[in-house]
Amino acid sequence: MLTKNAEVHGVFGCNATSAGGALHALRSPGQAGRGIKMVGFDAWPMLVEGLKNGEIDSLVIQNPYRMGYEGVKAIISKLEGKQVPKHVDTGVELATKDRLTEPQIRTLLNLQ
Repeated sequence: MLTKNAEVHGVFGCNATSAGGALHALRSPGQAGRGIKMVGFDAWPMLVEGLKNGEIDSLVIQNPYRMGYEGVKAIISKLEGKQVPKHVDTGVELATKDRLTEPQIRTLLNLQ
């Protein structure tokens, strides 16, 4: 896609595997240095590394703890015969290189 479309200025990887593939493509010969902005989804180690070194502009990251917590809460409510919402927003954060020092971002990216 990148070699046939020189006018591309941005790429979005909508999950960890497609974001990893997009990062790999941007690192390939002929693509590095084109200035293509990339936004990825999830916190795979290679994506976090790409964010740290400026290859990725930002990562949309989920909160797995909150996802699990809300899921268990919903199961308990259902078992107790209570109404369970069809949709539960467990939140996301936008991680950028500038936000890598923030405790919340560091926790979600598993950075020590």
